[in-house]
Amino acid sequence: MRKVIPAVVMLAGVAVTAEAQVPAINQRVAKALPSSWAAPKCDVKEGHFLVSSGATYLKSAGETSIPANRERMYSDAERVLTQAITDKGQDDNGGAWYYLGRAYLRNGDIVGADTAFTRAAAMIPDCATEINELRRSAWVALVRPGAQFLQEGNTDSARILIRAANSIYREEPQGFYYLGIMFANAGQNDSAITNFGKAAEIAGKSEKLSADRNQATYNLGIVLSNAGRFEEAAATFEKYVQWSPDDTDAKKALARAYRQSGQDTKAKALEDELVSASSGEDTSMSGSDLYSIGVNAFNDKDFTRAADAFNRVLEKEPHNRDALFNLTNAYLGLGDGAKLVDAAERLVALDPLNENAMKLLGEGYRQTKNQDKLLEVFTAIEANPATLEIKGFDPRATKATIRAVATGRQPHNVSGNNIKATPINLTFEFLNDEGTVVATQQATIPVLQPGETKDLTVEAEGERITWWRYKRVS
Repeated sequence: MRKVIPAVVMLAGVAVTAEAQVPAINQRVAKALPSSWAAPKCDVKEGHFLVSSGATYLKSAGETSIPANRERMYSDAERVLTQAITDKGQDDNGGAWYYLGRAYLRNGDIVGADTAFTRAAAMIPDCATEINELRRSAWVALVRPGAQFLQEGNTDSARILIRAANSIYREEPQGFYYLGIMFANAGQNDSAITNFGKAAEIAGKSEKLSADRNQATYNLGIVLSNAGRFEEAAATFEKYVQWSPDDTDAKKALARAYRQSGQDTKAKALEDELVSASSGEDTSMSGSDLYSIGVNAFNDKDFTRAADAFNRVLEKEPHNRDALFNLTNAYLGLGDGAKLVDAAERLVALDPLNENAMKLLGEGYRQTKNQDKLLEVFTAIEANPATLEIKGFDPRATKATIRAVATGRQPHNVSGNNIKATPINLTFEFLNDEGTVVATQQATIPVLQPGETKDLTVEAEGERITWWRYKRVS
């Protein structure tokens, strides 16, 4: 299954230039915070002289223009506030934790700030909004350059910054989404699943983040499928399709997940919907997509659905030999002699030394009671000194190659008597999408003993070659 991990989308704002080395996290956070002092917007009670002292140090640091003094005062603020909590019984003072969290941010201690702000918000609920704003300021300072590093392929630096960002603020999905991308691209499916799941959960709490929710959910489904957890993948894609009902790629992924998890009834219904929507100029379903659905239907012995799917393939790719072969077999399964003859005649015209194609044509004549044609096909099969099986077709920009295997057989006449085997001369035609012959090549199958095989390679030069056919010359 293809993996669809969208490109990183930068957060709004001025792009950050990535340096060769990841600067210390504290520098990034400190630079992102306002340089001037901002008094608390909420009602913070200091309640102890050391807490008041800590607040004063923070205020003074924000007012000084001397960098060395500023750094010293931020350190002093952290020191006295820590002393108040650990030595002076201020562990239950929400103001002490609030100011300590701000001091930790200024000194770049993300883990410490997270702990302090968590305690402060529990003790001073009215400050929760402001604390979240402080957390988010630090988060933006880390997640934005982390995303830049990720976009440039510097995943080690990206991982350091984004993990730090997620440790201080967890109410927006981007950090977890970016980690999901990194883990998915590294093939670490379990970690990718965890992070895409968190991103989807967080984004799902806000209607404004519905696009983020959808993208994280889609990627979660992809990675669950990659991990072989198809039942969970199906449930995930079901949610996504409810939100994005026009996303054909998601429906295709959901149908595959249904198949892989044994939910065949759901798979068939969705596959029918996809096939029905593929007509006309619709490009959301490729020939390959339809071909896979046709194979599934054929394996289910649902030959009507299989024929429909293979016909849709041929609408998009009129020269798809494999689709034509499978369509012919679907008509055989349906017992529709007239359609079997039509499809088999087209198949034999492309691939006249393919014994299976010849036999399908003969069966079509048998079903339609055309005895003369049946005898003609039977006689031709018996008289062939060799069969030819096309093993591969490799079209390139300016040339194409056919790889085939010829197998010798003892030819017979209509009476069943052996006849002399002779070489078979073939003309291969290489064509473009419009059906124009771009190049021709001659090839000869030598006389082979019954059961003896010989590889046959035919190459031709020409532009835009997309399909082939061959004719028996003698």
